[in-house]
Amino acid sequence: MTGRRSAVITGASRGIGRAIAERLVRDGHRCLTTGRSAASERVPGADFHAVDFEDADAVAAFAASLTGLAPDVLVNNVGLNIPGPADTFAADDFDRLYAVNLRAPFLLCQAVIPAMKARSWGRIVNITSSRSRLGKAGDAPFCATKFALDGLTAALGAEGAPFGLLVNAVAPGFVSTTSTDDAFAPHERAGIIHKIPAGRMGTVGEVAALVVWLVSEENTYMCGQNLVIDGGLTRSHTERWFAPEADRDR
Repeated sequence: MTGRRSAVITGASRGIGRAIAERLVRDGHRCLTTGRSAASERVPGADFHAVDFEDADAVAAFAASLTGLAPDVLVNNVGLNIPGPADTFAADDFDRLYAVNLRAPFLLCQAVIPAMKARSWGRIVNITSSRSRLGKAGDAPFCATKFALDGLTAALGAEGAPFGLLVNAVAPGFVSTTSTDDAFAPHERAGIIHKIPAGRMGTVGEVAALVVWLVSEENTYMCGQNLVIDGGLTRSHTERWFAPEADRDR
């Protein structure tokens, strides 16, 4: 971005959100990040605001503060997943997913859009998931919220573009993070990697680089899109039918 812009990045205590915040700070921008409360969650060089996104009052208060702050950039990265079969999924857990993955991003967008329109410049990126493009058995409520966030992105993109406000989404596939590493046993991780055309999981830095470009002044026309970054997995539909050992022999 040309000059210093102000940016808000939610869920920036670790993983993709932290990588985005660190990159924007390194590029010289004024950043405000959110996390729970621990000092270790703070990104050096960025301001910090503790927010529990499952708490409706806390989200409302934070949204109100953004109205006054009027940031140039908003990255809605905070997210929650509670997997489980739909027929036994608890309604309270569905409400938690809805509150964090959809309601909170909408309220934060609502808070920052007026000032972005007034200055005829603004950038919003919603972090969705490859599960915003493809359904997964045992993950229906999560998929529902991420599909909805994609729809919100498309609609806000159409509303904002005439005012110089570009709204997009980024949908990461399998990205190597602490959470991903903890979620899969080594053999499961190997099986996932075997199906990715790029032959590996993505990195948080690769996702951050895409987000940083979308919120930059170099992006003047990309709007309303949900960009999947997954090493080619969701677009390939080509299972590598041979076992890894057989592939190496070919």
